[in-house]
Amino acid sequence: MSGVLLNLPYCGSVAHWAQMLKADAVVFEACSHYQRRTFRTRTIIMAANGPLAVSVPVELDYSLTNKEIRINYETNWAQQHLRALLSAYNSTPFFEFYADDFEQVYNQHFERVWNLNMALMKLIAELMDVEINYSQTDNYGPCPEDFKDMRIAIEPKYAARLAEGIPQVPYYQVFSDKFGFVPNLSVLDLLFNMGPESKLVLKQMVSI
Repeated sequence: MSGVLLNLPYCGSVAHWAQMLKADAVVFEACSHYQRRTFRTRTIIMAANGPLAVSVPVELDYSLTNKEIRINYETNWAQQHLRALLSAYNSTPFFEFYADDFEQVYNQHFERVWNLNMALMKLIAELMDVEINYSQTDNYGPCPEDFKDMRIAIEPKYAARLAEGIPQVPYYQVFSDKFGFVPNLSVLDLLFNMGPESKLVLKQMVSI
């Protein structure tokens, strides 16, 4: 049995999802302390002007763990994210089929980032028809035996680690005529561009 230890991402990149699909078991790190500027609170979509990072605002408290950090609702960030997705992906083949599902999630008032990320992870897995055998840590400690420790890869500056052992499989992207194929964007890019074939792309990535 092989597994992967990850921080729970906000949507997650294509490489995140390939790592999760490749593993027999996924454990999400719930007990490490919050860090700024990580994929726990941001995802990178492809907008008309190029890659765009969208981030969930939080109430900064470095004493809190991943599972405890709270979302800051001083701005209407959820509607801003929905508008960003609409602007970026409205012309993709499958956006119209999934937009309402994401709107239902974003219209919920999640107190904590962890709960938002978990809701999005479950929705994305359902829409792509993939099963993720996941659990979460009960305390912070070393990586379990036979598990790949990818916790540091949740930080954008170490994002290349997420693609370790995961070959790139190009797929249709709506702005490829302008930018060519851009790898390891948000899994939302894969989903809105490829729809039901997203699962096939991920399986091809982990089977090569």
